[in-house]
Amino acid sequence: MTVANVYLMQSDAINPLFDACRIAVASPNSSLAAQALSCLGHLTRRVSIQEPARIRSQAHHILPLLIEKLGDAKERNKTVALGAILEIYKHVSHDVEKSMKETGFGSKNPRIRQEAVKWLAQIHAAYPSFSFKSYTPFLMGMLEDSSETVRETAKEVVVDLFWYICPSRLTLRSFTTDSFMV
Repeated sequence: MTVANVYLMQSDAINPLFDACRIAVASPNSSLAAQALSCLGHLTRRVSIQEPARIRSQAHHILPLLIEKLGDAKERNKTVALGAILEIYKHVSHDVEKSMKETGFGSKNPRIRQEAVKWLAQIHAAYPSFSFKSYTPFLMGMLEDSSETVRETAKEVVVDLFWYICPSRLTLRSFTTDSFMV
């Protein structure tokens, strides 16, 4: 049996690394921001394994930036940001949910709203005991959104979420398909 070498991050370096990544992600230089976002994703995973309490102290600083990056035009940046948000969710679910409700669903950017709806579906898939009841008003708002892509994504997510819990699945599927056709 082989034991892999595990290099631990120095505890006193964690906060400065998060600060540096946070500053660089907000940079107008897209190359620097993309690299910092990638670093932040890896840093989040590493710290969540090594010292989860540090994630809690950094969550309120980095979540708004990560949620903002969900609206990025580059798919890679959205994927990295979403991965970091999902990793943070494991340790501070309440903070992530609050930030998503305020910053994600309340964003003026339709891509961020669309990704917030997709995040909800991913959280529900990853955590089947997740209660999306508090998100129902947000989802209903997204069904009436001014952006067609947000409305379509919300419709798909609502159907998928209720498909999971609704005893008359066929009725819900046919109802939503017929009712929301324009």
